Amino acid sequence: MSKNVLNKIGFKRLDEFKQFVLGALLVGTGFTVVLLGFDNPFELLSYEFLFYIIPVTSLTGFSLFVKSFFQKTMARHTEAFMEFKLWLPGGIIGVFTSLLGVVAALAGGVRFYTDYYERYGMWKVDLNPQQLGVLSLVGVSTYLLLAIFFAMLSPIGLTLSGQNVFMFGGLINSYLALFSLLPVQPLDGKHVARDNMFTWGMMVVFSLVAVIFFQVV
Repeated sequence: MSKNVLNKIGFKRLDEFKQFVLGALLVGTGFTVVLLGFDNPFELLSYEFLFYIIPVTSLTGFSLFVKSFFQKTMARHTEAFMEFKLWLPGGIIGVFTSLLGVVAALAGGVRFYTDYYERYGMWKVDLNPQQLGVLSLVGVSTYLLLAIFFAMLSPIGLTLSGQNVFMFGGLINSYLALFSLLPVQPLDGKHVARDNMFTWGMMVVFSLVAVIFFQVV
C-alpha cells in the first residue's frame, strides 16, 4: 500500500496500519467469541466463527478508526502527531478472557509524537500532562459517544446471530472505553489519570454504566 493511500485514510506509516488491523482483529475475535458463546479455543477454527468475525471486526475497526481520527485531529491543534500503538499482550489476554464471557478490550492505545523533522533541522513541541490528558480524554469520550450513536440506531432492528447489531456495537464501544481507561502504557487511561484523577474516576463510572446498560438491555 502506497504512502499516499495510507495518508488519505489517516495513517502516516505502513507499520501503524498493520498494528491497527491486528488490533481490530484481536478485539474483533474476542467479541465474536462472546457473541457466539464459545468456551473452547478449538471452536475458533469453525466455519461459524469465520463467518461472524468479518462483521464484528468491521464494527470494531470502525470504532477504533473514528476514535483515532478525532484524536489525530485534536493532536494537530497542539502541533503534535498521534498514531495507533498496538498492545499485543493486552490483545492476546482479551481473546483468552472472551472464552470466559468477558472481553478485555486491550488491543492498543496511542502514541504521541512531538518531534518535527524539517529541511533545516528538527524542533520539538513539549506537551504538558494537561494536554496529554485532554487528547486521551477525547479518545475515551469518542467511544462513549459512538456507543450512544449505535444505541440510537438500534430501532432499525438489524440482527447478527440473534443480537441487535447496533446494540452490540454499543457494547463493543463501552468495553473499549472502559478498558482504555486502565492507567497503563499505551492506553489513554494513563494520561487521563495523570492529569486529573477526578475526571478519570468519572469516566470509569460512565463507562461502567454503559457496559451494564448494553449487557442488560
